[in-house]
Amino acid sequence: STEFARFHSVQFNANRADYFMLEKFYRELVKRAPYIGLERFILQADRNTGATVNARILITSVELVR
Repeated sequence: STEFARFHSVQFNANRADYFMLEKFYRELVKRAPYIGLERFILQADRNTGATVNARILITSVELVR
């Protein structure tokens, strides 16, 4: 087989998240770069609170095949 890598994706949703939670999540994700990264990041203000946001994040990882 000539396959050398596989790609996996997962959708992560964070509702009513504050900035510090999202920043902590991002810092943990960066530790695993370049094997895990953000492919899409959508941020919307939470209409109910005004102080939090709703985030939709598509995370993609690379698995090296031996």
